[in-house]
Amino acid sequence: QDYYEYDDYYDDDYVDDYHLTTTTTTTTTVAPKRRRGRRRFRRPPQTTPSTTTTSTTTLSPNYKPRPDGRVIDYMADPNFPYELRKPLVDLTEYPFYVSIPDSDFSCNGRHNGYYANIALRCQVYHHCYVGHQRYDFLCPNYTLFDQTTFTCRFVNTVDCLSSETHYNRNDELYVLSTTPLPLPPPGGVHNNATHSSRN
Repeated sequence: QDYYEYDDYYDDDYVDDYHLTTTTTTTTTVAPKRRRGRRRFRRPPQTTPSTTTTSTTTLSPNYKPRPDGRVIDYMADPNFPYELRKPLVDLTEYPFYVSIPDSDFSCNGRHNGYYANIALRCQVYHHCYVGHQRYDFLCPNYTLFDQTTFTCRFVNTVDCLSSETHYNRNDELYVLSTTPLPLPPPGGVHNNATHSSRN
């Protein structure tokens, strides 16, 4: 029998001796004595060799470090638009937001409409409603909000810094119609329905 298959093992020579003393009033049991059997064996501790894994990332030859410290190799992105490849558009400072960040942009006093957030580099825009309510939106990667068309377009077609000069484009939105109602035909409206009366 392989003794190493068990955490603790003793020989069959293990014997318990019980000494029992009885009187008419009390019974006392003495704890069993152990005879020393074979040497107790313990399974040797298991050791796992440590390993070190090193991964290496190969960046595009023209990769430039970003000011924010993130590593975004957009030139290796299979979804990198063809329109931005030739000529190659430098997106080193493009935000590449994955969610809408916090912003202190205020809609107070603004006309209902859509506004590019210049502080967030125009990848974020807002819909201002009833003068103070604000709804936030995020343009897809590689695009910015164009204040002149109220749409998200490729970065090389949008002048983000001049967006505020086009905020007044919203003045044309949500304007009550002042078109006059059509005039009735000459002679007024004739009712050709037949009326009946009781005698």
